[in-house]
Amino acid sequence: MPLNQQRIAALAIALGSAHMSAVLAAEARPDISARFLQRVDVRSSGGETTLFGPVREIELRVTIFNDGDANQTIVLKGRFFEQIAWRLIRADGSAVPLQASWSSLAECHGPGFPLSCELAEDKLLAPTVAVEAGVTLTLANGDFEFGQYRLVADLEPAREQLRDMDAHRWPGKMTSPRSFPLIIRGPANRSEQAMQHRVLGGREFTRGNYRTALGYYEQWAEAQPGNPMALNAVAETLFNLKRFAEALSVFRRADALTSASGDSLVPRSIATVLFALNRGSEAEAYLRHRYPHSPEIAAQLLIEARNRADLARHQQ
Repeated sequence: MPLNQQRIAALAIALGSAHMSAVLAAEARPDISARFLQRVDVRSSGGETTLFGPVREIELRVTIFNDGDANQTIVLKGRFFEQIAWRLIRADGSAVPLQASWSSLAECHGPGFPLSCELAEDKLLAPTVAVEAGVTLTLANGDFEFGQYRLVADLEPAREQLRDMDAHRWPGKMTSPRSFPLIIRGPANRSEQAMQHRVLGGREFTRGNYRTALGYYEQWAEAQPGNPMALNAVAETLFNLKRFAEALSVFRRADALTSASGDSLVPRSIATVLFALNRGSEAEAYLRHRYPHSPEIAAQLLIEARNRADLARHQQ
């Protein structure tokens, strides 16, 4: 799947996800909010977040941001995120012990911040600034059992990791975060099976496990043969496995389903594979034919395709 399409898909899933929020407040001081987004999920009609098993890990995106009205900056110490305590509560009230593993890189959003930042570094949380980090929740061993749960994040242990600009403990009051319901079960129909394969394939793809991802994506495409996104995912994975001729064939199938869309990313992918197959003149002719009234678009895509093909050929 092309990078831009991956980012759009991830954003769409995140925006449609369940979330809970906690507010840290102080009188006449800015508020800090924490939101927890389940990236890989599907919302059921009852408002629960449903994960299709078997589930070995739960991945979350946690965003901390300063949304106070006052012009005050708060120091977010590097250990803040890892101090958050997680609990998974069964329907009978018993708790499932969780292990939390944080990504070493976070996304810092705001003036003066790069897109990526080190999670362990102290950060200045000025008004409108947000820090987003990823965490993976697992059991000590094995998969999560099917059933109904509530997932809770306790921010109180992280309280000591907030400071004002004079290095004093931030005096704001913290309310207990709300939990959200979570259901883990097997897929009930063909559509849910397709979604499960898409999610698992995407997870393996982002980890660079392309052979495993291909198996999931092929099952997704088999379940939804008319879905160009599924075909595109298969083709992109084949490309990363350097199976260029096969990738070209599948990309063309996806192209036939998206030819009416002017913003499709498939044409660039087709041109990229053609360059990888040393068929550059064919790639140029294809893009000119695909964009007869937009030669500037064709020229730009041609440059991008050539560069990406060169990079792919030289990668191990």
